[in-house]
Amino acid sequence: MPSRRQLIQQSLALGGAALVSAAAKTTASGGDGKPVAKRAFHEMQQRLQQPRIIASSGGVLDTHIRVVRASNQVGGQPLPAARTFDYGLTGATLKVKPGDQLRIKLSNDLDASTTLATASCSHHEMAACQDNINLHTHGMHVSPSGNEDNVLIDIPPGESFQYQIHIPKDHYAGIAWYHPHRHGTVSKQVMEGMSGALIVEGGLDEVAEIRAARDQILVMQQLVIPSDNFGNILPITLNGQLQPKIDAMPGELLRWRFVHATTIDYIEVALLDSDDNKIPLHVIAEDGMALGRIDRKDSHFMSPGNRAEILVKAHKPGHYRLVKLAQEKGLRDFPDAGQTLAHVYISGSQQDMSLPAEKDLVEHAPFASITDQELTGRQPDLEFRGTQGAVYIDGKSFAPGRIDRTMHLGDVEEWTLRSATGSHPFHIHVNPFQVVKINGVPVEKPLWRDVVLVKAEWQHGVTIRTRYQRFTGVTVLHCHNLVHEDKGMMQLIEILPARNNSDA
Repeated sequence: MPSRRQLIQQSLALGGAALVSAAAKTTASGGDGKPVAKRAFHEMQQRLQQPRIIASSGGVLDTHIRVVRASNQVGGQPLPAARTFDYGLTGATLKVKPGDQLRIKLSNDLDASTTLATASCSHHEMAACQDNINLHTHGMHVSPSGNEDNVLIDIPPGESFQYQIHIPKDHYAGIAWYHPHRHGTVSKQVMEGMSGALIVEGGLDEVAEIRAARDQILVMQQLVIPSDNFGNILPITLNGQLQPKIDAMPGELLRWRFVHATTIDYIEVALLDSDDNKIPLHVIAEDGMALGRIDRKDSHFMSPGNRAEILVKAHKPGHYRLVKLAQEKGLRDFPDAGQTLAHVYISGSQQDMSLPAEKDLVEHAPFASITDQELTGRQPDLEFRGTQGAVYIDGKSFAPGRIDRTMHLGDVEEWTLRSATGSHPFHIHVNPFQVVKINGVPVEKPLWRDVVLVKAEWQHGVTIRTRYQRFTGVTVLHCHNLVHEDKGMMQLIEILPARNNSDA
């Protein structure tokens, strides 16, 4: 019988005439012990579909999202029923503007008969509470309290909750995303497709060359349906589609907005021509924050939770492939095979679309670098560690009600993030951070993120700096390998009011 590692490696094989999920191999059984049916996922090359767009109007985006169990299909292959946002494999794209109110009524329409009473759904009993939900607006600088981006809310089956999130008038423009964040259930719900893009409009949208580009959302998902067994892992999909077809004209500028909505693997994207030569990628934003420049690359690396906005242009007609490159050592510490994500066909009349000038991008970088003189203190070093299936931050597993770290409005702090074992994407809610050193080496250009990878082989860890300027309340930081987060690799943090002079 193939090992779990072999099954996962097989399922991520590079696509050719057809792609086959791990369930199409000789898997022994599903999570319930029953044999897993074979599934073949054929390369259909359907045109890339954009998720449904729900945009704000008059300063308000008011929508109703229902969590329901529904059956979908990938590559012509029907899938078992899974938890979904509004019946789809990918949620709608929400578009808001700075200063808007984001009103979401989230209804949990899952079956309550298999779930324990809410009072019984403690951290240690979540296996019986996998249908409890809530919502996190990942990448948004908003309040973590009340009915805003509060990940401590619990919505059991049969109940609804009204979110009302106030977006600051000076919120940076870019791509965020939303997904469930009920601790103990997050990974399974995201692996079944519960994620969607969330765009704050403005900023780079106002640059003429970017505004003229074809704007495409690419939500990258690593679906596991049903999510009770990694033998059910599918190839990575874009907006719920397997290897879709993207058409463009030679010389046309495309704006690809990537959301890394998978749970457990890196994705390094590249665009290859028919001879497997790499076409330049022009990165203009990461994690929803404009760089204020263009970073020209042959490929772009993302950890789970990261986003990227990339401009691409192929000058010659032909068949190109958007690919996920193989990794010698993936997030789970073993080789990770590559995969074709989409087929790109360039044909038609020649276009002469230009990249933006860097001078027109500078003003859209949302934050100035944090200088040594601005620092007011340090957070204690943070350490990820995993041993024999147990995972910890600072030697402790997550405990509801225990505040592990505090910070104050007005503070400007430096952190050092380390990993004792393995690699872990660090994510903190509410406040983005500037990455200033990786393994002790200064980062040459300003880089703001809300997710950064921390590797055990980096002896000096990752150094970040953060300003706390707005919003108090209790929220979390965690590993964005969501399986690790559910197992306890998370901390409660509290942002407190500004210090009194006597406290300084």
